[in-house]
Amino acid sequence: MTSIYVPVSIIPSLCYCYFFSSKLPKGIPRLISLLPIIHLFTILPLYFSSAFLIALTTFFVTWLANFKLTLFAFDQGPLVINAPAVAAKKLSLLVFICIATLPLRAKQHRFTSNFNRKIPLNLAAECVILAACMEMILRATSDHMHHKVVLIVYCVMIFLVIDIVVAFSSFIIKYFVGLEVELDPPSNEPYFSTSLQDFWGRRWNLTVTNMLRLSVYNPVRWVVVVVVGKEQARWAQRVAMLATFLVSGLMHELIFYYVNNVRPSWEMTGFFALHGLCVVVETDVKRALKDTWRLSGLVSGPLTIGFVMVTSFGLFFPPFIRNGADVKYPHWNSTNSDSRWVGIHLGALSSFIVKNIMVGLDLELELPSNEPYLSTSLQDFWGHRWNLTVTNILRLTVYDPMTSALCHVVGKEWARRVAMLATFVVSGLMHELLFYYVNGVRPSWEMTGFFVLHGLCVMAEIGVKKGLKDTWRLPGFVSGPLTVGFVVVTAFGLFFPPIIRNGADERVLEEVGFCFDLFKDKMLQFVEYFG
Repeated sequence: MTSIYVPVSIIPSLCYCYFFSSKLPKGIPRLISLLPIIHLFTILPLYFSSAFLIALTTFFVTWLANFKLTLFAFDQGPLVINAPAVAAKKLSLLVFICIATLPLRAKQHRFTSNFNRKIPLNLAAECVILAACMEMILRATSDHMHHKVVLIVYCVMIFLVIDIVVAFSSFIIKYFVGLEVELDPPSNEPYFSTSLQDFWGRRWNLTVTNMLRLSVYNPVRWVVVVVVGKEQARWAQRVAMLATFLVSGLMHELIFYYVNNVRPSWEMTGFFALHGLCVVVETDVKRALKDTWRLSGLVSGPLTIGFVMVTSFGLFFPPFIRNGADVKYPHWNSTNSDSRWVGIHLGALSSFIVKNIMVGLDLELELPSNEPYLSTSLQDFWGHRWNLTVTNILRLTVYDPMTSALCHVVGKEWARRVAMLATFVVSGLMHELLFYYVNGVRPSWEMTGFFVLHGLCVMAEIGVKKGLKDTWRLPGFVSGPLTVGFVVVTAFGLFFPPIIRNGADERVLEEVGFCFDLFKDKMLQFVEYFG
């Protein structure tokens, strides 16, 4: 049985839950009908060989989906809309499947607090940070980066990957499929935590926090209150809090067991038990002080993050290091094509986020170009077709200010000419700076000469057009090839020589060749997988 069994089995299983189990009375009868599905979802990760896919399946299916189904048995949780205003509404099958397998919730659902949603620019920034972290790992060797630093970078990467994947998938489901769902936020800037209670309860991995609150904390608290009485409600809260951390620890042990196939050392459970005890103590101290005195966030913040990191290296990470998971999974090294494949896709993903996830904001993507090969004049090429992002910025930052400043001194006509030439000069200087950054060699000023030449030619072209008063023009099939030909000839005469002289063209061709070979290999793997 291959790993294709996993996705194929999930949808029919959830259809069974939707059409059959939902018809049974809530409580034990419905829970019994769901036990075969819960068992199936528990063993599904064993059919994968990839550590990454095992971890994802265990997290989203074995953990979250099973917990959601358990709550569903009692008409609780995100698979049931039980808010009074929409009590009669039932989730559609597609929404039911999406919510069961992804950290989403129905739009009208009110089982979580209203955490701040990440704005698109935050997501774009996360893509950039993730790419930077990946580049650090790709370049890292045992001699250059301590294994603990590598683990920290891995944690940051996992955190960002979850954030980005969840946001991306929820966007697709909401805006392309058109489902009435919203994102169950995976995190809320945990690096700004000012206490352990703040870190675990309001900032870190909120998808799990919300689910554990519903499936463990609330039921355990209710049972303890029934047993010990309402007058001991505080003890019920403490026991429920500790039980929640213990369940989280056990689920992390299960994920690690599936990935590495080694017996648990229970250090991860100890990590969560320790943090559960510390949160209980922290909560009691706050109550004893009645919030009359607190450490400044400048102090409590670093203390909180520091405690999380120290205890992580003391209890959470040792099983990974001991079993070589930090080296084996994933295989991040400079020769691993999969790493670079992910890096390539990150660029496309960040572009997609900037272009499409800004739904609801009055923003649109600037066109980078407009078919420059159809240019009929140099003015058309530089002003309306080539690299429009830079053209628009230079118009606002150089051309317009200089025209405004000089028009009262030399007249509007000469002000425009000087401003135009200055714009080309600035563009040339920026290209020289870019080339210096890339190659680390002193500028030869040939690129600046290229732009100055084109600036002068555009000025002459405009002057000729005005002199003729647009009464005569070359036809496009003549002026077009002349324009593109002039650009190409002058580029090979002035723009490209510094690039060729320093070998930058060879490096670019090597990288393009690598991308092509990588794409070819991935396509062959795809065909072989489904062949």
